[in-house]
Amino acid sequence: GDRYVAKGEAAAAPEAPEVAGSAFAGWDKDISAVTSSMDVAACYESDFTYRFDELARTATITSIGRGAKGELSLPSTVVNDGLTYKVVAIADGAVAANTGLTEVDIPATVKTVGSKAFASASALTKVILRGDTQVAADAFPDQAAVFYTVAFKSKGGAVIESQLVERGKSAIAPEAPKV
Repeated sequence: GDRYVAKGEAAAAPEAPEVAGSAFAGWDKDISAVTSSMDVAACYESDFTYRFDELARTATITSIGRGAKGELSLPSTVVNDGLTYKVVAIADGAVAANTGLTEVDIPATVKTVGSKAFASASALTKVILRGDTQVAADAFPDQAAVFYTVAFKSKGGAVIESQLVERGKSAIAPEAPKV
């Protein structure tokens, strides 16, 4: 059902519906600071295929299913055989022939996005990179606008303000912090 949230506040997610043979992986949108009306869909691990590095406890997304549609927030962690792995990479060619994915939000844990990782996502128009991520020049289709997270921090390292800035555009510096 509908839930009402004040602008800028976090939404409380309902319990995810169970899907036979699939583990709940998270919601497809960030609901921590809602600024507009939105539909939020459950994502299941069956939508993704991973390669695991057991020693480093990291995972690479090797494929994103053709069923991924609309806006998709990739998971920052995944559980495999009871162990939690940090998602650190998206492999070359991870998205094959997807016509429904329009926006992808890549978490700060992802450090590399491979060659043609999303090149086959013909409807992809927006990519949000949340961290310091190395991206192959041909990772995204030409029509996709790529946004980077710019965090302004105090001398002590606390984040004063974060902005999403489109590739090639300028961030707007906040007011100088008062000391």
